[in-house]
Amino acid sequence: MRMGGYCYLCEMMSTVNDAIRTVVAGIVALLATFPAAMACPAQSRADSLYAAASDKFHGGEPSAAMEDLFSMIEICENNNNGVPGEKHSRACLMLGNIYLSYGDNHNATRFYERGISLTSDPAQQLKFTYNLSVATALGGDERSARHYNAVLKALNPADSALWLYDCTLSDGIIEKTYGDSIQSVVFYKKALHIADSLRLPPAKYAVAPLSEIVEHYHKQGKLDSLSHWLGIYEQVALKSHYPYIIADCQRNFMELYIKTGERDKALEYSRRYLESMDSLVNVGNFMRVTSKRERLREASAEAQIKELRFTVSKQKFVIAAIAVIAAIAAIAWLVVKKMRGNMRHLFARNRELAMLETEIIDGKDTCNGSGLPNSEPPGTDCDDRRDTPRQWKELMHLVNSAVSDPANFCDPEFSINILARLCNSNTRYISQAINETTGDNFRTLVNGYRIREARRRLTADPSFADLTISSVGESVGFKSASNFINAFKKVTGMTPSLYQRMARSKEEQIHSL
Repeated sequence: MRMGGYCYLCEMMSTVNDAIRTVVAGIVALLATFPAAMACPAQSRADSLYAAASDKFHGGEPSAAMEDLFSMIEICENNNNGVPGEKHSRACLMLGNIYLSYGDNHNATRFYERGISLTSDPAQQLKFTYNLSVATALGGDERSARHYNAVLKALNPADSALWLYDCTLSDGIIEKTYGDSIQSVVFYKKALHIADSLRLPPAKYAVAPLSEIVEHYHKQGKLDSLSHWLGIYEQVALKSHYPYIIADCQRNFMELYIKTGERDKALEYSRRYLESMDSLVNVGNFMRVTSKRERLREASAEAQIKELRFTVSKQKFVIAAIAVIAAIAAIAWLVVKKMRGNMRHLFARNRELAMLETEIIDGKDTCNGSGLPNSEPPGTDCDDRRDTPRQWKELMHLVNSAVSDPANFCDPEFSINILARLCNSNTRYISQAINETTGDNFRTLVNGYRIREARRRLTADPSFADLTISSVGESVGFKSASNFINAFKKVTGMTPSLYQRMARSKEEQIHSL
């Protein structure tokens, strides 16, 4: 009986072993075919992400397109997915174009260089080489720019006419950056002629040279030529349906009409430009996407390091980490609480000043007792200059009258040369008068008026309540958001974004009462 049971048990175990071997063999076979089975879905997913990114990019949502492109690149970087390098290359090209549109020439160059290494398509190589010549030129790398320009000219593509257009435009950008700006215009006009003779779509091939020509005449101050080329640029921009091109055209028209003194047209184009920029350029979202990408890369590297070095007890480490975080959190809470109190006090003082300045502008309080706004620079007093030479007093009266005009100090191109012409003087006398009277230079004087106006708009002007910080800065004459933020913080002690948030919070408190 025992022997029979033992034999039965052995037979049953043999059957089980056979079944296990069959299952294992099936799993191995499935794993062997898994990469091939996954390749097709991965390629389909990559194609879907690229199509979505393309629609978002051309629809004026470059930041949203970046998220799809980064996801596509993650798929492409997985060798087991079998996604062709050409598709990876296309994603790198579009990512480089997005970075270039935001002025991030370093990252644009990085993705262009990665993309050109992944493609063997002559047409793609032509695009990458041209874009690299542009990105490196704009990034200040003259050596690389001229290298890629030479490589571009050495190519022998099938579409030689389009290649000639790219070479000409590349020559123009390099000449503009490192050579003669007047000669660069010759190249841009030649590129336009090539595009026109080939009947290339103006919305795609005329935009870049037209934009550069308009910028040249704008800097040269040749208003008649600027007006002529802007008219052509506007026609092409409207046909292109690209929001960032239309916004650039509106900005140039706004600045043109400011210079020609056509106030109504300037205000109309200013309104259009600010609306376009608010709906188009979300720099915060761009920074969030790029920062997220870098954080993921850093987190991956950090995880690998921790896996190699992590030999200490996990429980002790967690307890120590919690204690440190709790201590930091407690200290941070105390610091933040104190900072918030200081900021509220600082905001209250700035708000009072802004309201007082608004009353001054409305004629309720003036330094000289007249019904006109105080023409003296911010931070000065009528009686503080009794010892100032009479000649400087008379000249400073003209200076203050000119600088305090919003049409002047809100003009980003307003300079000491323009001021000297308005005062029928020269730049040396103007600079000396400002320095000896106020102790500041011309730029500090103008920025004082700009910041005072920005503070008023952020506090008391409802028409500016919903604008971005960058838009408010541009509206008062700052060419870049960073310059506006630095100047605002120097004058008020806080950033404009914090000032705007506190102003909105204050208004909500008032309305809730």
